[in-house]
Amino acid sequence: MSHVEFSNNPYDTTKTGRTPDDKVIVFTYETIVNKVDPDKKPLAGAAFTLSKKGQDGTYQTVKTIEAGDTTTFEFKGLDDGVYRLSETSAPEGYNKIEDIDFEISASHDEQSDNPALLKLMGTSDKSAVVKLGRYEATVSPQDGTITTEIENKKGTVLPSTGGIGTRIFYAAGAILVAAAIALLVYRKKMAGRA
Repeated sequence: MSHVEFSNNPYDTTKTGRTPDDKVIVFTYETIVNKVDPDKKPLAGAAFTLSKKGQDGTYQTVKTIEAGDTTTFEFKGLDDGVYRLSETSAPEGYNKIEDIDFEISASHDEQSDNPALLKLMGTSDKSAVVKLGRYEATVSPQDGTITTEIENKKGTVLPSTGGIGTRIFYAAGAILVAAAIALLVYRKKMAGRA
């Protein structure tokens, strides 16, 4: 609770008044990431970095959790804004996930004597499913939490396509086709002379 104490008489500061108490609440939220394998079993060995997008459009690191035995990653004390969750290290034998961009948005009852969270991520339900990037997340406005499961898959990651290597193959293929056509035309002309 907070209030302001003031004096109505500049000559006598011993007599003061005060404003009514005002309840001040700072609303923060928590994002919980549960790491699982394709069978939905807890998977240890991942590392994550959570960053928040600033006014200038760049991302600043909020928290980094190093790889270890943990399978649940908690990011507490978050406020409204745009975030990026990056898997900086995948469990051994698994592929890293792509970065997840998401926005935390909330609305509050600001005029109340007892301010409360009305909606988190657009929902006021006790528990609702929303999208966190391409993943589903469960939102609980009562707890101020956003919980998701992120699955790692095994296997090799295929190289990206469309780079300079594919252009070289297309150019070489075009040259070979042109040479084959030229050779075919030349042989037909030679066969016609004989």
